[in-house]
Formats: sequence, C-alpha cells, structure tokens
Amino acid sequence: MTADVRPGVVTAVLGAAFLMTVLDSTSVVAALPSIEAALGFEANDAAWVITAYGVAVGGCLLSAGRVADVVGARRTFVVATAAFAVASLICGLASTPPVLVVGRVVQGVAAAAMTPSALALLLAAHPEGPQRNRAIGIWGGLRGIGATAGLLVGGLLTSIAGWQWIFLVNVPVCVLVLVAAGRVLPDPRPAGRREIDIAAAVTLSGALAAGILAVLRGPVTG
Repeated sequence: MTADVRPGVVTAVLGAAFLMTVLDSTSVVAALPSIEAALGFEANDAAWVITAYGVAVGGCLLSAGRVADVVGARRTFVVATAAFAVASLICGLASTPPVLVVGRVVQGVAAAAMTPSALALLLAAHPEGPQRNRAIGIWGGLRGIGATAGLLVGGLLTSIAGWQWIFLVNVPVCVLVLVAAGRVLPDPRPAGRREIDIAAAVTLSGALAAGILAVLRGPVTG
C-alpha cells in the first residue's frame, strides 16, 4: 500500500480516468457524421467506430478484472491507461477507416482493464463505512454524468476543433493520470496466481462482433 494515501485525491484521479472512458464511448456519437464524411466509410460501416469500442469493453471486462487480481490493480491500471493514451492518439491521427476501427478496439480493451482495476483501487483507498459508500456513489454518478455529457462534449469539440479532438483530448488526461498514479494511488497486494481465461474474452467478443456484423451488413449484402 502506498504510504499516506489520501482518499479524496485517489477518488479525483480515478474518477477523472473513469469519466474519460465513459465520455469516449458517447462523444463519438455526435462526431460520427463528420468522421464518416472525412474518412469515407461505406454504408453502415461507420457504426463500427462506436460498436468496436463497446464490443471490446463488453467482451474483455471480466477477464480484465481477473488480470487486475493476478498482477495487481495499480499495475494493471497504469498499463491500461498508457494503452488508452496510445490508442487515442492513433484514433485522432487516423486517415483511413481500418486504422480508426483498430484504434477503437484497443481503446475498448484498455478501458475494460481500467474500469475494474480503478474500482479495486478506489475500494482499497477507502475504509468500509460511510466514506467508502460515498466514494462508490460518486463513482456511479460519474457514469451517468459521462453518458449524458458525452454528446455535448463530442458536438462541441467537433464543431470547434474537429472530430480528431474527441480522441486527442484523452492524451493529456491520461498523462496527468499516469503522473499522479505512482504518487497517490494505493498498491494493494495481488490475490495470487489464478487462471486468466483469455479464450472466454476472445470468444465473447467474437460472438458479439459476428452478431453485430450480421445486423449492419445484412441490409447491404442480403
């Protein structure tokens, strides 16, 4: 455990990271028409910019939580945040549809690892009782705020700076979170060696992607 852990600061750092991942999942909706026009997506394929992220998060969330248990929550959170920053940079600089979609997949996998590890760190920083309950309440509130504000933020950034900035704005946020992580976040002891079911994550993600592909391409290909 990191010495002199300050629960309020921990909540702020982890909350900023969590809010960023939620905003990223919804702000793209407002920017999608601009992205489709700029990169030349074929009919219905632009939806993969949103879907790829959701499929990656949903398919990898449980396995990512197990990874955090095995290798440590703080280590998982730091690596995942760095991966999210790199993926956001790739998305912001993308000039073709495949590059953007691949970047969104990496973002989703990183977000899937950030969420359970951040929640584990939040619980480790707050003792049981009213303080922990308050922190969990703030955590849940951030999800609602991010889901609602994402459309506004996405539209604002797209109209002022261009669609690329809904992704590029994540990079400095990730850098600030990473700088703070080693200083203020607790470092709970890993649970020990356990089996990590990577096959389950791949199977679930593949099944989700196949089902969505059928829905999106069905009207076009028959």
